Amino acid sequence: MTVIDQLISMRKRQGLSQLTLAKNIGVSRTYFSLLENKHYTPSVTLVEKWCQALGCKLNIMIDV
Repeated sequence: MTVIDQLISMRKRQGLSQLTLAKNIGVSRTYFSLLENKHYTPSVTLVEKWCQALGCKLNIMIDV
């Protein structure tokens, strides 16, 4: 499961619409839909805002 898939699942579990979450992170609903449908790759900054809006924290681990 990708990070985006996990964020989609969290949004749905919390009963939030794409429009509500898009407004909370400062993007249009159309762009948000394109992100969720993996037409665009969000920046780390945007994913951090997305996590914050859902009440979670983004942890990145790099394995070398």
